[in-house]
Amino acid sequence: MTLLRRVKAQQTTRYLPFIMLTTEDSDQIKREGFEAGARVWLTKPFEPLKLLDNVYKVVQP
Repeated sequence: MTLLRRVKAQQTTRYLPFIMLTTEDSDQIKREGFEAGARVWLTKPFEPLKLLDNVYKVVQP
């Protein structure tokens, strides 16, 4: 979360899309992640096709 907040706080990197891939699945942690700027939250283990689908979605103009 610290890295995400720091990246989002910088003028030059604030628009980078973040996909969180983690073992954390509590609603509170997810909420913190989205508030910090995460666009997608995936929990391990994950399905590779789901990851690719989400990468595609966040890089679309």
